[in-house]
Amino acid sequence: MKKQKVIVRLTGGEDVIVVNSNDAKQAMVASKAIQSPVRQKIIEQLQGVPTMKLDQLAEVLRIPKGLLPHQIRQLKDAGLVVVLPGEEYCLNEDKLSQVQSLVNDVFKIKKA
Repeated sequence: MKKQKVIVRLTGGEDVIVVNSNDAKQAMVASKAIQSPVRQKIIEQLQGVPTMKLDQLAEVLRIPKGLLPHQIRQLKDAGLVVVLPGEEYCLNEDKLSQVQSLVNDVFKIKKA
């Protein structure tokens, strides 16, 4: 796999982050998806429950139902939410763990 070297200049010296470029891309897509406070709340609600319907999420989060499809799509595109038959949504717990680990690995800074 192709590695790319990213130089980050910090006060007091130079640090190097070496990452697999595919991992970096996945981490960036996922981190963008979870930046939204609404999407963070969706993830929190889906944790520990088998599935939820859109109207259930809207009610629990106190968000208009019409605003949720875009938020769900962003999480789905990042692989964090799975859309099941009957418009039910579930959290991809494995992917969430993988993303958390990946983000930690990608942003682990090593002294040059």
